[in-house]
Amino acid sequence: MDSPDSRTAMREHLLDLGGLRHHVVERGAGPTVLLLHGYLDHARVFDRLAARLEGFRLLAPDLRGHGDTSAVGAGGHYYFPDYIADVHALITALADPPVAVVGHSMGGGVACYLAGAFPELVSHLVLIEGIGPPGSRFADAPLQLRGFVEDLARAAARPRKRFPSLEAAADRVRQRNPRIGPEDALALVRAGTRPDGDGVVWKFDPLHQTRSAIQFQEEQLLPFLARITAPVLVIEGEHGYLLDDATRARRLAALAHVETVRIPGAGHHVQLDAPDLLADHLRAFLAR
Repeated sequence: MDSPDSRTAMREHLLDLGGLRHHVVERGAGPTVLLLHGYLDHARVFDRLAARLEGFRLLAPDLRGHGDTSAVGAGGHYYFPDYIADVHALITALADPPVAVVGHSMGGGVACYLAGAFPELVSHLVLIEGIGPPGSRFADAPLQLRGFVEDLARAAARPRKRFPSLEAAADRVRQRNPRIGPEDALALVRAGTRPDGDGVVWKFDPLHQTRSAIQFQEEQLLPFLARITAPVLVIEGEHGYLLDDATRARRLAALAHVETVRIPGAGHHVQLDAPDLLADHLRAFLAR
């Protein structure tokens, strides 16, 4: 996914933050840019993009329960405030704020809440397919909570999905996202799986695959967006997870300094589908 030079320059950190061991990939030198991956991904999903962003110090953590960062353990769960506390601690430990933050998908949501709660920490904010999912209806909350409890029971009884080979796991990645090329899928799987018996299993905590007990409510997100003082660049893939026009307009209107770019031909993983064009937009934006 990355060039030989960028692999050589890659440095890894293990930090104890919030009671968990966090894994962080670092590359380059210059102004710090924090790269936050999406749901069920890991830090190495940014490899192709990182190889094209010379002149920056890039920090890409595995968020809790993803990649090589610890899972929460028995009785724990994953909520956005936990991710934000982790990222806040990571910035404090490894950077000199304010820093630029780039978030993809779920990582974009984490970045929005962080920049709204702690605007002094963020100099630039880039949201790649990351201004939040569609909102939920309050009327659906009882069934969502019921689903959460039922999912926990099923997850406890279900064995981890094992693949006979890296190639088989890469095929599953491409079944779910056909726009990811074979080489990219295999590279993601190499970094995102671990050996298990005669096959491999995903590194991410299976608990992530249960429904959340807490609804996502746009009414709660909007005040965070309104408190963001950094300039914001919203990146969308032409074939990505686009919100309906009214929802998208409300969220963009809540941001004080925002511009948008739609990347032709790209799907949800813009950093894999169009790394050159994405890097061009990021360099121009971060230079301001």
